[in-house]
Amino acid sequence: MYGSGVTDENYLRGIVRTDGDGLAWFKTIHPACCSGRWPHIHFEVYASVAKAVANGPIVTTSQIALPAARTSRSGSDNPPLTSSSLELASCSS
Repeated sequence: MYGSGVTDENYLRGIVRTDGDGLAWFKTIHPACCSGRWPHIHFEVYASVAKAVANGPIVTTSQIALPAARTSRSGSDNPPLTSSSLELASCSS
C-alpha cells in the first residue's frame, strides 16, 4: 500500500481498526461512477493493523455498493456528481 511506485498516485487510502464487534467506521468522499459501474468502495481485510501496514497477507477483498438514495440525491449537502452523472444514468441500481 505504501511501497515504491505508488507514491505519486492519488487513490484514497486509509487503515481503520475495527471495534470489539468487528465494526469499522470511516468518513470519505462519495465516489464517482465509472463507465458501467455503480459507485462503490473497495476494501481489504487484514488480520491486524500491523499486517496491513506491512502489506499483507490479505484475509479478503471486497467492495461496498453505495445506496441508490444517497447516490441520486442532490442539494447543498450533496451536490450532483456532475461528470459522473452521465455515467450513473447508464448503470442500474
